[in-house]
Parts: sequence; C-alpha cells; structure tokens
Amino acid sequence: MTGQAGKIGTWVEHQGKRATICIFLRSPRIFGMDCEMVRTSAGSALAHITLVQFQSSEEGTMTTTTVMDELVKPEKTIIDY
Repeated sequence: MTGQAGKIGTWVEHQGKRATICIFLRSPRIFGMDCEMVRTSAGSALAHITLVQFQSSEEGTMTTTTVMDELVKPEKTIIDY
C-alpha cells in the first residue's frame, strides 16, 4: 500500500525485477492481460506478457492502450513453445 490518498498500490517481483501496480480510485478502469507460457526443463514459465487498458469515450467508442508488452526470458532451458 502506498501512503498517497486515493491510491492503492502493490508490487510484484519476477526474477529480481520489481514492478509497482497502482490502482487509482477515481473512475472505473478495465484492463486485459495476456500471458504466454512456454515449457521449460523445470515446468511452465512465463515468456510474454501484455497488459492493455480499455477506455470508453463520451461518444460511446472503445479504445485500447497498451500498458505493457514484454518478453520474459525464463531461467531454465525452453523445451517447447
């Protein structure tokens, strides 16, 4: 949690990289997340993550904004895509 009013935050860590995820309590926000997995010598592992935000306009149209689109290199050897 952050100390800023009107904002809730948390952090996630993957392979030593830390990212902060914040949710602002103003208007509703809708996100979509897609995770692509690969099989490694140690089991399933994340290989690609995409996060998009959906926004509606006053005219009623829907747009998307890519928030994150990252490749992730698994620590173990990839054996199947």
